[in-house]
Amino acid sequence: MDLETALLIPGGAAILVYIIGSASGIRLLGERGWRRALPWISLILSIVLLPFVGVAAIGSILASLTALVYVRYRRRYR
Repeated sequence: MDLETALLIPGGAAILVYIIGSASGIRLLGERGWRRALPWISLILSIVLLPFVGVAAIGSILASLTALVYVRYRRRYR
């Protein structure tokens, strides 16, 4: 693995965390006015940055989807 790919993998994971956090902020915060726009700005910028990470983000996305499926499966059969 080359150095560029090794650095892009954690970068993709960090951007994915920002996307999830921003989406959660949009849903959870009941702010009014300009403060309501801040999570939207963060979400848009994070989504714009994700393609620059490229293929290295696929591992982070697959790990997130696997965790989501596991949590839903565990809740259902608990």
